[in-house]
Amino acid sequence: MNDPGVATTHINRLSNESLEGSIAEQLFAKIVTDAQDFEVAFALRYRAYFNAGYLKNIDHHSFSDIYDDRPSSKTILIYRGEQAVGSIRVCVLDRAKPDAIDLPASRMFHEEIDNLLTVPPHSTAPRRAVEITRLARDPERLDDRRVLWAMFRMVGYLIIANNADIVFVAVTKNHMPLYRRMGYQIVAAPKAYPGLDVETGLMACFRDDFTSVQRQVAILGSVSRSSLIYADFIGGNKVPVFEDAVTDVSSRLISNRTDARGTETGVRKIA
Repeated sequence: MNDPGVATTHINRLSNESLEGSIAEQLFAKIVTDAQDFEVAFALRYRAYFNAGYLKNIDHHSFSDIYDDRPSSKTILIYRGEQAVGSIRVCVLDRAKPDAIDLPASRMFHEEIDNLLTVPPHSTAPRRAVEITRLARDPERLDDRRVLWAMFRMVGYLIIANNADIVFVAVTKNHMPLYRRMGYQIVAAPKAYPGLDVETGLMACFRDDFTSVQRQVAILGSVSRSSLIYADFIGGNKVPVFEDAVTDVSSRLISNRTDARGTETGVRKIA
């Protein structure tokens, strides 16, 4: 499920001042590993989804699901100082493992995901996928784009760490242009999302497009295994999000206006 607060955000309008400000006023990130941090993430997730109208009131003001308990899921918290201001989850599907568990989006798009994960001809390795889900920002900081960029950036490290072939995301219709500008293609039209009062379609970004996306999206440009923060972050430590982000962002801003205006708005046909 994508960010409830990103409806009017356009990545191709990211300015030099925005990214440089992100570096100057540092945000931090950590993969959640203990019960206390999980409760922080669940409470933040609840506030974001309730504020957006996707979720009815829950007495304990905490929102979680069965995927949060799975070893194949990783939740990230974004901090401004000591305050958690963003949360996002990455779920991994590795069909090489006998206990592989379907992605959350498979509840709506099982056939589409299964088709895209079918082993290609002349290949013996099952395709590995991740799903970006449960993206949430503090409702009081929806005007702070840096939190959004921070979440996308840190997810990039988990995509690399899991050697993903495909990245899936369930996206509301009005958020699809944002994800198209980050290299995602529409796979399936929106339908009701289980447990939430919202419809989402399925979008996917493919390994062949990862490099070009990194060239176009400034915040992803330095995300790699050789990054200064990669090992610490994957190891569960709290790290500065933009420690080694590019500073010359002028040439790395999203400027693919042709794609934004072009023919990507159709539903991808599955062979």
